[in-house]
Amino acid sequence: MPPTVLPTIIKPQPYAVPSSPTTPPPPVQVLWTAADATNGNAFISTGRETLHAINTAAGTGTVTITSQPDPYNRTRTIGPITLATSGSAGSEVVFQKFPQLGWATGDLILVTASATTVQFYVAQDPL
Repeated sequence: MPPTVLPTIIKPQPYAVPSSPTTPPPPVQVLWTAADATNGNAFISTGRETLHAINTAAGTGTVTITSQPDPYNRTRTIGPITLATSGSAGSEVVFQKFPQLGWATGDLILVTASATTVQFYVAQDPL
């Protein structure tokens, strides 16, 4: 089965309301999505996304982000990264922005988690 694609939120731009250039935009609600521990997850990449992960379990969980060969055939998969038990330091992490080169398979970046108690959200910087 193909990986489950995670939804992406777009971060608000500062002063994005054209009719009122001094009014900041409203906040964007974060949508946490449980990991698909069977088929894995993916998110659509433009090169402006950051991946956030949280462990909601009493035990530890792991996250792995799979790299793809770049033009020089280099890879550098991240993980597995261990997330601490829910509510403790290290139970929530944010990863770097992922450029498409070296990370994307087509336009998807592949992410796996050890259990559905690991949750993700993807935030995209506006243009």
